[in-house]
Amino acid sequence: MKRFFVPLSLLALLLSGCVQNLVRSPQFEMREAGLLRFNPPGLNGIAPEAVIRVTLDARNPNPFDLNLEELRVDLLLDGAKIAASNINGLAMKANGVLSTFYADIEVPITPTSLQSLAKIIGGSSVQYRLDGGFRVDAGVLGKPRFGPVTLAQGRYQSPGLGSLPPSFAWRGDLTRLTFGAGGAVLDLGFEVTNPSPIGYRLVAPINLLIGGEVLAKAEAGGVVPAKGKGIISTRFQLDPLAAGRAVIGGRFDFQVSGTPLLEVPGIQSYSFPLSVFFGGSATR
Repeated sequence: MKRFFVPLSLLALLLSGCVQNLVRSPQFEMREAGLLRFNPPGLNGIAPEAVIRVTLDARNPNPFDLNLEELRVDLLLDGAKIAASNINGLAMKANGVLSTFYADIEVPITPTSLQSLAKIIGGSSVQYRLDGGFRVDAGVLGKPRFGPVTLAQGRYQSPGLGSLPPSFAWRGDLTRLTFGAGGAVLDLGFEVTNPSPIGYRLVAPINLLIGGEVLAKAEAGGVVPAKGKGIISTRFQLDPLAAGRAVIGGRFDFQVSGTPLLEVPGIQSYSFPLSVFFGGSATR
């Protein structure tokens, strides 16, 4: 029978709980940080939320693989702690092989966090810091803990609302032309797609154009979530005499223009003129 021997020095370390001395700490570096999604309070029907995504590069300097069992991080903006999160399950190869992972940190909506988020949305830069403590699984060498340490820090500045404007699409299934005692009524529906990580209320004084001429005006509005879509409906009261044969014939082509306002309640608003939102056709 073969016998296996454990060196006395290693046995002493194992028995004394000093195995951490045999495991070098992984090194972390921030690759990217940014606002993933923010729906502010005040958007009817949409729950307030804020999520910041951080991307970290990790290197394991040890000659053996490690498993990151737990990484607890605290996110600070301008020196104030606004969120905490737990990250786990990252496998790190030996000898400094790069591992990249991201974490979505949910930020509680508080006066302090809203103050920092308002600066980000307004285009100002903020100082961020990511502090953390972590535990690794080193196999027979145990599960040593490291930290707390500062994992990353720097400045972050988000693109403003104006850099990611919404797009508009006419919804024919939500559009109808009817006639009544007061004249012709056009119920018009359209879809708003928001590519921005910031949700807002859309307020849009809009014009209905036929043949390049403004035939009627109306107010349209609704809420559009971060990186989501919203359905907006409005109603135009039409004068059949002004519309001429287009309306009387029961079908006409139109365009919609205006100056939509994107309003982040209590924080910021941004408006931009559009000569044409979209075009479509209406039938009785």
